[in-house]
Amino acid sequence: LQANADLVVNQFKFEHGRMGVLDAHVRWNTEEEQIDIQAIADDGKDAMTYINGYVSPANNYIDLGIEAAGTHIEFMHSFTKSFFSKVEGHSNGAVRLYGPLDKINLTGELVVNGRTHVKPTGCTYELRNDTIRMTPNEVTFVNCPIYDIHDRQGIVTGGIHHINLPRLSYDLFINAQNLLAYDFPDFGNDTFYGTVYGTGDVAIHGHGNEVVIDLNITPQANSVFVYNAADPDAVSTQEFIHWGITENSKVPASEKPKTTMPAEERTDIRINFLINCTPEATLRLLMDSHTNDYITLNGNGVLRANWFNKGGFNMFGTYRVTSGTYNVTIQNVIKKNFTFQEGGTIVFGGDPYEAALNLQAQHTVNGVSFSDLNVGRSFSNTVRVNCLMNITGQPSQPIVEFDLDMPNVNADEKQMIRSYINSRDES
Repeated sequence: LQANADLVVNQFKFEHGRMGVLDAHVRWNTEEEQIDIQAIADDGKDAMTYINGYVSPANNYIDLGIEAAGTHIEFMHSFTKSFFSKVEGHSNGAVRLYGPLDKINLTGELVVNGRTHVKPTGCTYELRNDTIRMTPNEVTFVNCPIYDIHDRQGIVTGGIHHINLPRLSYDLFINAQNLLAYDFPDFGNDTFYGTVYGTGDVAIHGHGNEVVIDLNITPQANSVFVYNAADPDAVSTQEFIHWGITENSKVPASEKPKTTMPAEERTDIRINFLINCTPEATLRLLMDSHTNDYITLNGNGVLRANWFNKGGFNMFGTYRVTSGTYNVTIQNVIKKNFTFQEGGTIVFGGDPYEAALNLQAQHTVNGVSFSDLNVGRSFSNTVRVNCLMNITGQPSQPIVEFDLDMPNVNADEKQMIRSYINSRDES
């Protein structure tokens, strides 16, 4: 029995990755009772793939040698789609696809140039001449440099594990040196966002439809982490500071809306943060989205946080302020810039809306005249006045108290001013 065939397959794919036009020459090998295959997958002169080997129906076995000469690496996405949104690039090297037809395996080495986007952290990384090794049931990365969009470098080790291609799991470790580690431009459907350049370690673990990312990093310069400290149910209508007699209502955490995801998104993603804060990084708290009032802080502290894409966001730890500003809106019209004093704290104990605030800020007005008060000769000239703001309570129900300090006025005259203000308040 003799049988030969020439096959041309347009848009040929391997593991859902494009390979180009497959031109295959197939011959029945009577002696070995197998199908011998010689093929070329052509996706342009810089993306050629050469395939030589056989398939043995009698022995239920396949053995194909694959030579990559610029071969697209999109097929890698099928191994990593639970946490990579895309994989693109080219590879060179040799791979062997072999084994029983129901237990296929891969071995070999590929030198890869390409990029990938990590969905949970919002970061895109580039691989440049990185060697990926394939051993039975394992795809390994050994000290592979990766580069972020700013050309900063990290080192990847670890592996993607499989059992005959399906049943995937992975353990990847990234050592970062001022690498872009987290990057989202706005809140979206979450209560936080930011851009964090980190030095430290990132670990990605997963299997099936579950991904866990552990970040232990020290944020570097130009890092900004923002969370929504306003009540999400009233974020567009409720001011942080109420001018007049109003009543602040507190919404129980159990009634706060939870982040929802499209029904087709089945992957459970958990991110665990260990952030070693320094003044080089900035923490911003949205206090009122209607007026776009933010507290902007720089400080120190070790913060732990965890996020679940189908649950919520929690933070733990004490943040100690070294500097900061609050550009607050008064009566929806006047903007005043308060400067935070060193030593204030935010203590996180879980729900960020229930953090304990202990912040002190001041706004300085030079040249205030008290001459009309007739309470002392010192007030014939203008004086410097520090408007003091003390913020305590919780972001969901803050307590704001104001005071005045006149550093260039003596104690008796300060008392006269306070007495006058108190008498005006009582009248």
